[in-house]
Amino acid sequence: MEPYNKIDAIVFLADTPQGVNYKNIVRTDSYYVGRLKGGSAVFRDPSTVSRPPWMTPDKMLMLHGLYNKKKKAKINITEKVDEKKELLILWKLLLPLAREVKEEDYSNSFLEHKLGDTTTPKPKPKKVVTKERDSIILSPHAKILKTDKIPKSEKNKKRQEHYDGSKVSVLTHRTLYMGLTLADIKYDIKCGYAKIIT
Repeated sequence: MEPYNKIDAIVFLADTPQGVNYKNIVRTDSYYVGRLKGGSAVFRDPSTVSRPPWMTPDKMLMLHGLYNKKKKAKINITEKVDEKKELLILWKLLLPLAREVKEEDYSNSFLEHKLGDTTTPKPKPKKVVTKERDSIILSPHAKILKTDKIPKSEKNKKRQEHYDGSKVSVLTHRTLYMGLTLADIKYDIKCGYAKIIT
């Protein structure tokens, strides 16, 4: 999309920490409006666009009083019908007073993009290194024997009593009687309560 090269917007720049003070106004076209500082109040040509929501009748009177030094054109906002006419009066009053856009009027993000500023690179997120788990592969024919290490949990102590050199298939088959699963056996081996003996 190319610039219109037609002035169809007056922008009250947000140049104070509190926001817009309505004293710093620039004229531009719709192409560059979004590149100006964030929080700025945009007043577009009222002959083509309706009244912006921030432009209340009180705000119109305030702007007219602020910029109408010679008191030539009076503004009277009493009826909804005359609103368009009053906006055109305000537009014609503000347009010659608005200055051209300078580089400092643009937002920081637009300037960084335009200039290709790479002096302050964004920090890269640290890679999270996860330790791979040691998986225990048990064949059904492996024999399990208990070790000298004694578990603290009573449940694990009872489980350890069944590791008498029996095959894994037999231990898990007897699950109906003991409540022993393949995961329990792997846990006990990992903790050192049992070991594989062939």
